[in-house]
Amino acid sequence: MGALSEEVLSALQEAAPADLQRVADRRWIGETAKGIRKILEFEALKGAQYSARWGFSVDFVPRVQGKRLSWKRTPATATFDLCIDPIDVEGRVPDWCSFTSDASASGIKKIARAVREQASLDLLRVDTLHDLRELFQQRATMKFRRFGPENYVQTDLAWGMLQLATGEVQGGDARIAAFCEHFDVDPAATILMKAKQEAFQQHAR
Repeated sequence: MGALSEEVLSALQEAAPADLQRVADRRWIGETAKGIRKILEFEALKGAQYSARWGFSVDFVPRVQGKRLSWKRTPATATFDLCIDPIDVEGRVPDWCSFTSDASASGIKKIARAVREQASLDLLRVDTLHDLRELFQQRATMKFRRFGPENYVQTDLAWGMLQLATGEVQGGDARIAAFCEHFDVDPAATILMKAKQEAFQQHAR
């Protein structure tokens, strides 16, 4: 997919809440606050189309790729532990949060402002690890037309770690064990043990 013009990139900047910094042409990341980073990005889709999604990355939760775990503690490596994607709710690419590469700058600015308004509402709901754990719980009860939380690889790992970090030890251990079994990840992996230790430290604070 070709590079977007400077005019388009400038228009997209209006989508980012003020506390997020641009780390790539279509991606913005927040500084760590209580172990949580906020993310907003325009995902590249087929047909030179881009659609917004946003959510949260937790510093002490590793990222899983295949069977490999790695840290994601920096703006460059942060990735979604919980992803809020309007396509999941609507089952199609919504006009209000998406654009094609040939769209006008004025049209993209309108979309960017709509994205900023909705993303800000969702991102402001989470201030603490408890808030994010509750958002996982809430989204698990919602009905989706495309992907639900169970379709995202990070869900049980991140949710389980958040449970450990907020005192739900039995539930957290069970959820992480289920994640390891499903994705054939070694439950005794060094990075996973370190992540659990950091989660417990969060609860002790």
